[in-house]
Amino acid sequence: MMDKKNVSIMDTKEKDVLQERTPTVTIDASIISNAAHTVDKPSKEEAAFVVQYEEEVNVIPQHKSYEEIEKDIPYYIKGHKRNIFHALPGELREYILKTAKQIDAPEEIIFMSILAASSAAAGNSLKLKLKPSWIEKAIFFCGVIAEASSGKTPATKAALKPLINHQLHLKKQYDQDMLQYEQNKADFEAHKKEKNQKGTKPSQLVPTPKKPPFSQVIVQDATIESLREVFMYNTRGILLYADEMSGWLNSLNQYKGGKGNDKQQWLEIYNGGMLTYNRVGKEPLIIEEPFISIIGGIQTEIAHKLLNADNEADGFSARFLFVKPETNVIRSSFLEEVEGYEAYAKHYELIINVLLSISSNTEPLVFTEDAKTYFALKNDELKEKQRNAATANTWRAVYGKLNTYAARLCIVLHALTYANNKILYKNGHLQEEPILNEIDIQTVVNVWEYLIPYFEEELKAIYKEQELTVDEKTIKVILEKFDGFLNKEKVFLTKDEHKAVLFSDLYNSQPFGRQSKSKTKMDLEGFALRNPHFCKIETCIPEGKNRNGTYFILNKNYVPEFEI
Repeated sequence: MMDKKNVSIMDTKEKDVLQERTPTVTIDASIISNAAHTVDKPSKEEAAFVVQYEEEVNVIPQHKSYEEIEKDIPYYIKGHKRNIFHALPGELREYILKTAKQIDAPEEIIFMSILAASSAAAGNSLKLKLKPSWIEKAIFFCGVIAEASSGKTPATKAALKPLINHQLHLKKQYDQDMLQYEQNKADFEAHKKEKNQKGTKPSQLVPTPKKPPFSQVIVQDATIESLREVFMYNTRGILLYADEMSGWLNSLNQYKGGKGNDKQQWLEIYNGGMLTYNRVGKEPLIIEEPFISIIGGIQTEIAHKLLNADNEADGFSARFLFVKPETNVIRSSFLEEVEGYEAYAKHYELIINVLLSISSNTEPLVFTEDAKTYFALKNDELKEKQRNAATANTWRAVYGKLNTYAARLCIVLHALTYANNKILYKNGHLQEEPILNEIDIQTVVNVWEYLIPYFEEELKAIYKEQELTVDEKTIKVILEKFDGFLNKEKVFLTKDEHKAVLFSDLYNSQPFGRQSKSKTKMDLEGFALRNPHFCKIETCIPEGKNRNGTYFILNKNYVPEFEI
């Protein structure tokens, strides 16, 4: 393994030539319209995806050593979870840290949402040519596993805001086009009526107006059925944002009595393959290169819906990158304002808009020679893990998809670095203009040394948790709840020094997901009766309290028989 102290993006040659910035820099609109390295202007086809505006961005380039980055990472982000901050450009690292603190939401959810947003923004315009027979697109299926009220929605929406803003821009443009279309249609009908009266065919004189397509970059309620027309008019790329992924899972085959092939078509979409829709009384509809990435949240208690045996057997669940972030932490108070947040949020929006403006005529990306050699070496190592996987059905599939995601992560990380450096170059902070078409060794190293191990460890923990019994899963959830209560100073000690929380606080925190308080209370009472070695519910007076209360008490001598 390479020395991690020498593999940060911010230690590359480009970062060594950063110039001292002026206090305030105005981003010229040409950054957006001329972002593609290989073309001067966007084609007419992709003009709808270009947002031209000026922003004042007060962002200081972040070029830090491995040790300096480590000091910036919050204490509660431990082990492999720290990897993401070493892989990303420094400006994006700052954006994640400041946004998490500003909205008090998990950093890892923001990171995952950035991956999804940037993959959809670049879409079919960026493809990686690994071999003549292997062309990869950066399609991502991303899932966030976390309990209710853990910050999933605000964290995801913060990272998707540039796409949402762009969608609003496209809607405004569509409304204007529709007004013009209605006017043209009225003029055509009037002209048609007039010419018919004179015996002249109107089509010879005035063309029939065409209804403008509705361009989309983000959808929320999308079944395979509803995506047909979306794919027809949006060939670049789309993001499916499923705030509650369980709803999307339940929608599979809902129009076919559960006997359709929706899942098989999603498998094909993940592979970037062609979709064919056979329509009654019409010609088949062929979508040559559908591109849609997914980001969604699913509660810990119902993750089994996605990670069940059926979805493991056909490789559906293996196509998802999952994270389970640290949620039991208070990152900031309500009144706290995070210095620099607005500037980094604007900088991030510019990054996404640069990606949106990359031409669809861009040549496929290629590795530099040293990057290709390193990728091949790590690819072979992961294949060896795949062959030696102890759990054949699950982990051979997971390792196989991690190999695929390694290539896709190279595309996205390169795209984010390119767009970030494009802005820095335009503002005079970099002397050399970034190159779009070549992925360098630093990007490949960051993917293999940081991101792949990060996702491997996340997936191991998540899949291992699915093997636990119901009560073992409940023990893990309750211990996580206690950690959260400890941060909120709601944990007390009994006279025998057992940890305790008010029973009402525990069942109000919904440890079993969204169900009634009375049902949760009853389930917890039953759980406590079955697991006296772990806990008990009793009325007592904890240390520092002067009156009785009903408490949920953990046995301080409890030793788990499974990995926590």
